[in-house]
Amino acid sequence: MALRRNKYVSGTVASTFINSTKTQVDKSSLKPSEWLCANFTDPKNDRLPWSFKDHEFQIDIIDCGDDIREVATLKCAQVGLSTLQIRGLLAFAATHDYLKCAYVLPTAKFATEFTQSRINPAIQTSPVVSGMLRSSEADSTSMKQIGNSFILIRGTSGATAAISFDLDRIDTDELDFCNQATLSTYSSRLQHSDLKLRRDFSTPTLPGYGISAAFEDSSQARRLVKCEHCEQWVNLDFFADVVIPGFDKPTSDFRREDIGTIDVGSAWFKCPKCSKEITPGVLSNPERRAWVHKNPDHWRRGFAVSFWDVIRYNPLAEVLQSIRRYNYGDWVNFRLGLPYESAENSFMVSIIRRCMVVDDWELLDTCAVSGCFIGVDLGKLSHVVVGVPAPGGCLRIVAMGVVTVDRLPDNNLGAWVARLIQRTRAVKSVVDSMPDYSVSMYLAKRGIGYGAVYGSNSSLDIYAWNDETGVVRIDRDLHFDDLARYLNLGKIQFPTSSHPDMETAISHFSSMKKVRVQTARGTEEKWVSTNSDDHFAHAFGYMFAAYSSVHARGGI
Repeated sequence: MALRRNKYVSGTVASTFINSTKTQVDKSSLKPSEWLCANFTDPKNDRLPWSFKDHEFQIDIIDCGDDIREVATLKCAQVGLSTLQIRGLLAFAATHDYLKCAYVLPTAKFATEFTQSRINPAIQTSPVVSGMLRSSEADSTSMKQIGNSFILIRGTSGATAAISFDLDRIDTDELDFCNQATLSTYSSRLQHSDLKLRRDFSTPTLPGYGISAAFEDSSQARRLVKCEHCEQWVNLDFFADVVIPGFDKPTSDFRREDIGTIDVGSAWFKCPKCSKEITPGVLSNPERRAWVHKNPDHWRRGFAVSFWDVIRYNPLAEVLQSIRRYNYGDWVNFRLGLPYESAENSFMVSIIRRCMVVDDWELLDTCAVSGCFIGVDLGKLSHVVVGVPAPGGCLRIVAMGVVTVDRLPDNNLGAWVARLIQRTRAVKSVVDSMPDYSVSMYLAKRGIGYGAVYGSNSSLDIYAWNDETGVVRIDRDLHFDDLARYLNLGKIQFPTSSHPDMETAISHFSSMKKVRVQTARGTEEKWVSTNSDDHFAHAFGYMFAAYSSVHARGGI
């Protein structure tokens, strides 16, 4: 049978709803939003059809058709996106022939519970879909067959979660909390599909990571509101346009300790054009709301959902009061739906730039340096960092650069590093053990360097040094915690902007983020790289490991 696209089908909304016990789906040309209204009941009242009332923002998101391969929705918590996407995927399976889809969640346990508590009840709210459900081995917590199409429900915590099946569509729920490596494997399963559809949605965590990165590389739609006073379409910004009477500081400074000292119940939205109030009544009026895409021709559709897009369920006073239940970063992520970066989860670029104080004439020739520490990240291009202790428990970077192995005498990087160690009379040097362990072995056999291995130490120490083998085992996450704390305290003095590799180093540090990941063991915080360009961050880390083993964590 030929592939059918965009056939979200039924008769008229009224007749299909009345006759929805039929398992034969009438093929017509309804939009997805119309198909949902025609074929699903209200999840809280099965005598009423599905409705978008008070959730009108959802219509444009669900109506992205098969011609739009990717949709990325950045959202705050509790706006009904999971409920919507489940039904959208069920409608897709019911109206397409012989396709395979996946609904992906952070963990397998979460996926199983989600099927039982959300997907199965959603199927029961549509007599059409439930009538098409094949009651066989295909009806389980991990797979549903709707007609002749399949929906797989999977987690990302296992390395083999995405192996051995091909897909036409992937819906990823809470993208930021999924295992990103496993998600890449899922994406590869779309390779042989004509459709290659992706629908990702999540509360954000960090800028430039997960759903935030996808939204930035998209059409960037925001739901504008038309002010009833100046009749201008405006885009509200929480930190610029929320007024809290009695709070005389910027809204960005609002914290949980401010609750009780001010009346958040009197807070209101200010029009950025005329400065008059935009009331909840205006915000909830669909005639005065509209999605506007910043980059309308972009191949990926992106939507940013704010809590005032569902103002009935997220009144401003309640959102402000809720800061009591969160740490600040989580409150910004979940209640405001915004990414948040701090000194605990990122290497702060503003601090790096403030500490770029080592002028060219101060960059010592390596022949003149003594008492230094060296870190090397290996690869086809090896990244090298040399630092020396400075007053105040600081590290001053006296050399950094990139070494091309095939340009070295005899292509011998180990010998080159050994000569660098000898010339600088280095106190301690660390190189990584991969991808070429021969370099670390070359140094270890001569007793002049250590090979680094990332892992988790059973001891309480971050670093386990083995002088006999010349290996240092590094607890990766605790190690980057230490390095970030040290750097963000302004303890590393970097070369000025005239250094040819300084901007590269900044971009490498920027790629390293501490994120929360749902695993089989629960929520864990891990340092990950948002792209493959992170080499200077590791080289600085190896240098810092060597330094902190002698100087007691650099004085932090």
